[in-house]
Amino acid sequence: YKALAPLYPGANILDTAFVIVGLLRHEHDQAVAAAREISEISPTLLPVCKPYLAALGHLGLWQEAVAVLRRLQGMEPGFSIARFLATAPFERLQDREHFAAGLRKAGVAEEDPNGS
Repeated sequence: YKALAPLYPGANILDTAFVIVGLLRHEHDQAVAAAREISEISPTLLPVCKPYLAALGHLGLWQEAVAVLRRLQGMEPGFSIARFLATAPFERLQDREHFAAGLRKAGVAEEDPNGS
């Protein structure tokens, strides 16, 4: 699609799917590489932050995870593991758990400390 419409404004949203697929296939390096590329172009693109953060957690890239978590919290205050699990659109339990495990490793709180 990029060859057909290189300036398509929704391209980064579509690319987010590659990050999610990489994460769920346990190809964390690939997920992070794709997320970095998207984040350079669109640093406020919320949908990429969560799988990016989870992949960073699985890789143990703490410094980068802290920066992405701050950015995520600025866009979605109160984001937590509980909120993720309540809204995650994944049918397979193992996908939801793998995603949540990466978020935990990256420092996401289990519950919103502000109670929202």
